[in-house]
Amino acid sequence: MQIVFGLLFLLFFSACCLCVAACTRFDAALLPLPALCGSVVVLYLLSLLGLLQFGHFIIMAVWLAGGVYFGVRAGWRAIRQALFSPGFLLFVGGSCFLWVLFALQQPMFTQWDEFTAWGLAPINLTASFTYPATSLVSYLFQRVQGQFYEWQCLAGLDILFLACIAPAAAMPRKNWAGAVLVFAAGFLLPFFFSVVPAGTPSTMYANAMADTPLALLFGGTLCLYAAAGGRKTGFFACAMPLAVLTMTKDIGFAYALIVTFLIGL
Repeated sequence: MQIVFGLLFLLFFSACCLCVAACTRFDAALLPLPALCGSVVVLYLLSLLGLLQFGHFIIMAVWLAGGVYFGVRAGWRAIRQALFSPGFLLFVGGSCFLWVLFALQQPMFTQWDEFTAWGLAPINLTASFTYPATSLVSYLFQRVQGQFYEWQCLAGLDILFLACIAPAAAMPRKNWAGAVLVFAAGFLLPFFFSVVPAGTPSTMYANAMADTPLALLFGGTLCLYAAAGGRKTGFFACAMPLAVLTMTKDIGFAYALIVTFLIGL
């Protein structure tokens, strides 16, 4: 049932992004990254108020309200046109594939630091140096309340990776061949830069430590702004990914300033 619930969650999220894209005329591939990052920021703010356990319901209510509002304004024809975005369909297909793959393989953390720091879910463990971004991404994709599954944490982080890659795949516009090539190149990046001990091969697609999300959020935010064509709304869309980049690791704030400086140029 966790597979089914996770797939329904992904399809619901994707449908809401599609409706917003159809109304705003942005490429649908640009919406998953700011939407996921915005959800992480909302979870963070709710956690400060002691309302983290209600985070899923609040976020899904916001997604539903936004999807219905923008979908009605856009109309069925605009939604159908927005659907045929190569980058968006690659994101949806890749996310569903990773969810099913990880549900079947049940991968677990293989390094001690993954569980004590970056892989930590919001449960009663003490790791005061943990930055909240990866923990909250994990919490967003934990489909059984009150229980923590390592494979869902890893799947959630990998879906965030795909959301970072999707804006780059949107740059070739409607060119399917170019979009597939860019998306495949981004998908393979973690294989070359996985953080593993020297001389030890990586045993999974990507680990739960913060270094890989840090790098992909840095590049994904720049691609998001570039793919948006430099429009003012594209600049504001980068706010949520920059906030999550800041909360990913101690050096994240410096990287967020670099991205902001490059966008300003």
